[in-house]
This record gives sequence, C-alpha cells and structure tokens, in this order.
Amino acid sequence: MIKKLILTLILATSCLTASERIYIDCDEMDSSQHDSFFIHHGNNSWVQTNTIYRDKTGTYTFEANLTHGKHDKQMVEQYWKCPYCHRYWPHGTPCQNPNCPSRYP
Repeated sequence: MIKKLILTLILATSCLTASERIYIDCDEMDSSQHDSFFIHHGNNSWVQTNTIYRDKTGTYTFEANLTHGKHDKQMVEQYWKCPYCHRYWPHGTPCQNPNCPSRYP
C-alpha cells in the first residue's frame, strides 16, 4: 500500500513538472539581450524569459519564468520585434528607439 502511494506521488509530481515546461526550438530563440531570452511563437510574436534549461529531452523553460503583464499578472506578456533595430516592445507599443526609422506600431 505504501509503495503504491509513493509511486503515485512520484508520478503525480513528474506530470506536474512536465506540464509546466515549455520546450524551445533553439532556432526560434533570441539570446542577444543581456539578461533575458526571447522565444518566437509565430507572426512576430515573442515571449520573454530569464531562465533556460537543457537536459536530455531538449531545451526548455518553465511557465513560471515567462514575463507576465504589469497590469494582468495572469497573462504572459507578448512582444514584437522591430525589423529595423531588432529591439523588443510589448504588443501595441510602437518602437521607442529614437534612432530607428520604424513606423511599426
């Protein structure tokens, strides 16, 4: 009975940990920023994390390590990458680089 309970707890813990992982294709990751990584997930939409892990199953981060919105802590902050200066800005914010010719919102 105790062995079955321990095995159940181990399986439940490993499932919980695996569901929190977000696996990353290294070709879809930008590490040019000094203290963070940006992960591309389509249509010039990026998410930010400050921690990347690697093991035999691949490269990943945890959901809890993704940057969340300032006003809505439940939502992961989405960024866009300026095609001219290659800086990241929250969706809906135009490029703030004064030396950039970008007119993208």
